[in-house]
Amino acid sequence: MPLKSTDYKEVIADSFEVLVDPKPKYPAKPAIGLKVDPVKGEPFIMPIEFKTAKDLVMLITQTLLAEAPELFRHL
Repeated sequence: MPLKSTDYKEVIADSFEVLVDPKPKYPAKPAIGLKVDPVKGEPFIMPIEFKTAKDLVMLITQTLLAEAPELFRHL
């Protein structure tokens, strides 16, 4: 599934990396971003708001637990 972006109509990622600054200046929440290395074009960082990141983690976890529970057997 392509990643949607404000810079591109769609992005097919060759790879991606989750970036976190766990200790931003107080009282800010951790800064979170997704670094995308697209198959075509230059790498870019997509900032993600804290609540959105939390919602995304829950969605991915719930989906994987329902569709591929074997991924969690060795945790």
